[in-house]
Amino acid sequence: MRGVLFGHALNFEPAPPVADVLRKPVALERLPAYEVPRDGIFLKLSSLLGSLGWSSRGNEPSQRVRAQSATAIVMGSLSSRIGKELEASGWLAQRETPAGRVRIGPITHPYCLMEAFRTLIRLTDAKVVKERRFLELVLAMMLRRYVEQMGEQSLVKFTFETEAREHFLRSVRIERALKKVSDKNTRQDLLQQLHDSYYHAKNYYMFSVVAREKAVSDGKLFMMYCHATHSLARLDWNGSLLEHAHVRRLPTRGEVLFLFRRDRCAQEHCGRDADVHGQIKALISSFPE
Repeated sequence: MRGVLFGHALNFEPAPPVADVLRKPVALERLPAYEVPRDGIFLKLSSLLGSLGWSSRGNEPSQRVRAQSATAIVMGSLSSRIGKELEASGWLAQRETPAGRVRIGPITHPYCLMEAFRTLIRLTDAKVVKERRFLELVLAMMLRRYVEQMGEQSLVKFTFETEAREHFLRSVRIERALKKVSDKNTRQDLLQQLHDSYYHAKNYYMFSVVAREKAVSDGKLFMMYCHATHSLARLDWNGSLLEHAHVRRLPTRGEVLFLFRRDRCAQEHCGRDADVHGQIKALISSFPE
C-alpha cells in the first residue's frame, strides 16, 4: 500500500514479453495418463499437521498435495480434450484438485504456469519423487510444444537459452546506464526495466533447464542465473537499490541445486575447470538453506 501511495512501487510480477506470447494457446493431443488422487480428509489433515511441524512425516503430505494439485492444473490447461469447454466458458473452467477446485485457462506463455514451476523446484522431499518426475515431465512437454509453436509463429528458431542470455546481457547494459542517471523518474523507469530483464533471464534459464534443451553455451549461464537472482533480491519494493541482497527474496539452496543438477553444460564446465568449480561452489553456498 505504501508503494501505491508514493507511486514508486516496482512491479515484481511483470507480464511476459509481448513478442513471446502465442496467438494460439498450447494444446497437446497426447498427454500421459493421470488421475487426480482422492485421498480426501486424511491427506489434507496430514498436510496441515506437516506444515505445522506436528507430523513425523515432515513436509511430505503438504508437498504431495501441492504437486498433485499443480499437475492437475497443468494437465487440465494443456488437454486439447477440454479446449471446447474452455472456449465456451470464456477460456476459463474449473478443475478438481487435492487442494480444492481451481480455475484453469489457456497457456499462451510459460508464465501462465509459473506457480507450477515454483512448486516443482520446491519439491525436495525424497518421498514425493514420483509426483515431482511426473510434474516435470508434463511441464517439459508443454515447454517443447511452446518452442515449436513460437518457431512457427515467428518463423525464427526460438530457444529459451538464447532468450535468457539476451535478457541477461540487456540487464547488464541497463545496470551500467543506471550508474550515469541521477533524475528520479528516469532512474525509476530504468530500475523497472532492470528488474524485468533479470526476471525474464532467470525464468527463461529455468525453462531451458526443465525443457532439457541441447545447450550450445559455455556452461556459464548458470552463473548468470545466480547473478540475476541476487540482483533481483537487491531491488527493494520502492525502487531503491539495496547494498546487499534481501535473504528472504533469494531462492533456497535446494532450488538452485535443482537447476544445477539438470544443467549438463554447467556440470561439464565445472568438471573441466577447477576455477569455475570453485566459483560455482561459492555461488551455491551464498544461497540460504
